[in-house]
Parts: sequence; C-alpha cells; structure tokens
Amino acid sequence: LLDSDNPIEALGHDPWVTRKSIASGRTPSAQYVASLDEVDRNRVAVVGGSLGGSVAIMATARDPRIRACVANGSIGNGERRYRCQYPDPSQWQAFLARLEAARETHRQTGQAPLMDRFDIVAIPEARRAGLSPGARMQFHYETALSLLTMTPELEVGRIAPRPVLLTHPRGDEVVPFSESVQLAAAAGPGCELQLFNSEDHFASGDPALQRLVIDALEDVKGQDIRVFNTAGLTDL
Repeated sequence: LLDSDNPIEALGHDPWVTRKSIASGRTPSAQYVASLDEVDRNRVAVVGGSLGGSVAIMATARDPRIRACVANGSIGNGERRYRCQYPDPSQWQAFLARLEAARETHRQTGQAPLMDRFDIVAIPEARRAGLSPGARMQFHYETALSLLTMTPELEVGRIAPRPVLLTHPRGDEVVPFSESVQLAAAAGPGCELQLFNSEDHFASGDPALQRLVIDALEDVKGQDIRVFNTAGLTDL
C-alpha cells in the first residue's frame, strides 16, 4: 500500500483534507485496501514518504490491521523539524506570530487564511522537480498548525512487535535525517533504520531505496507483492 511521497499532496489536494488526516493520523488508503475482497486483511502494510510516512507511522500505531510500516524521509516531531526550517529566533517568532494572526483572522471572519506551500514546508528550488504536476501552491494555515504539533515519535513505539523500516537520505534538505534517527530511537524492537547516500528528499525513484522497500515487504508477506498505489485517494 503506497501513499504519495509529496510532502503536502500526500493526503490529497484539498487543504482541509490534509489537515484532518494529519490530525487524525488516518490514511484513507488503508481503509480502501482493507475493503477489497482480494486483499488478505491480515497482511496489509503501508509505505509512505515525507508527510505520508509520518501519517503511515501514526496510522500503523493506531490500526492493528496494518502489519508493517515503511516510512522514508519522515517527520518525528513537527516543532523540532520547523525549528530547522526557521533556525533564527526572529524567524521562528515571526512564523509563530503569522500562525496566531491567521488563527485570529479565522476566528473573526470565519475565513481560513492561506499560506504558501514553501512557507509550510520549505523545499530548495533545485529540488522542486519532485513535486507532482499541477501541485497546489497554497494551503490553509491549519495545515501548518497540524504539522507543527504532530509527534509521530510519541506513537511509533506502539507498533512493536510489528516491523517498521525507516529510511532517510543523508543529505535531505527538506526533512533532516536526524528525524528518522529520533523515530528509530523511540520505536524500540522491530525497527530498522537505513540511511542512504542521497540529497534528494523525493527519492522514491532511487534504486537503492526501492530495493530496501521491496525486501522489507517481501520479508513480511513471504511471497510476491501486490502493490496498490492509492496516493490519489482523499479522506472527505
């Protein structure tokens, strides 16, 4: 079961869908695949990248039907990751002030202000080729709030003894690889951490990463894999 490796499109194009899915830690993909008659509901695994990986971790922790999880380049603690994006104290305070101002505007007017996607998740211009064609460029401010407060590292320990594979590009400029290191430390038994040499956050096409994922899933399934690419599903 695959979710998109796009940081914000991971859960759909509707900005409210993204916010609700982050907050609930649910992925509609797992629900969809588990509903298929041809699927053995006792052998469902999830694979996600970036934000999709973080949600995959939370979904696996909360849903015992999911038997294994693979997450690449994922966030373990939203505030810690944001402090890497806004390392200067004045930048950090300005970011928090902007969110508070947006919250107040929403309260007073009932209209949720939009934020630029690169203010929510900064992606170096040279790395933006990994974005989906026609990617949404603005999202409701509550998407940023949900990212700020998400803490998959507090939930990943509930997955054991089910297996978890965490992978991360060493040179990731969007989500530092230290996020996966922290996730692995919190995961406990059954977790494997693999750091690979790449600077590309959108590394889903990397042959080394593909091999790691396929090997991990074959270990769980014990036979040929059927892949359901459900990245386009949304939780309405």
